[in-house]
Amino acid sequence: MKRVLDYWAHVKQDADALCVLTPSEREAVSDYVRKSSAGGVAVSIADWRHEISTLFETIMFQDLPPVISSITTLPDFCLIWARMQENLSLWEVIRPRVDKKNKCAYMVKYFEDRDGSPALDVSVLPYQVEPPSESVDSKLVNVLRLQHGFLLFSTFSFLDQSGLGGASFTS
Repeated sequence: MKRVLDYWAHVKQDADALCVLTPSEREAVSDYVRKSSAGGVAVSIADWRHEISTLFETIMFQDLPPVISSITTLPDFCLIWARMQENLSLWEVIRPRVDKKNKCAYMVKYFEDRDGSPALDVSVLPYQVEPPSESVDSKLVNVLRLQHGFLLFSTFSFLDQSGLGGASFTS
């Protein structure tokens, strides 16, 4: 588990930083960022932090985690906010899930090669890289669909890589 968290530390860090905000605060800031990126926000360089602070119900801009509060320009804030939103969405999918009842954890195996992502050595992955195939892809799609409450295919099974057993899902 430590290797997984080490590998995804940059994504988890962004997700954790955004989780100090409520979903409605995140949505309000995202709307502000969209409007400012489209030129729809007329605010002076000095006032953009104050404008964003007015969108928060529970926190002030200067009290945000340093990855956000240390940003000095609105264009930089917009770029970093977009990255953080993307990383929060990614983390929700790939984060290890802990099953306290069965005393185990499971995760979606994923290798990050998104544009703009840090260059990473595949030898540090906490698992072996599986070559792409239709079988792996369809099982992964079903795992992701299962997390959101529906399956693409009627039945599939897989073995977990921890040696703790397997799982079978049927719609």
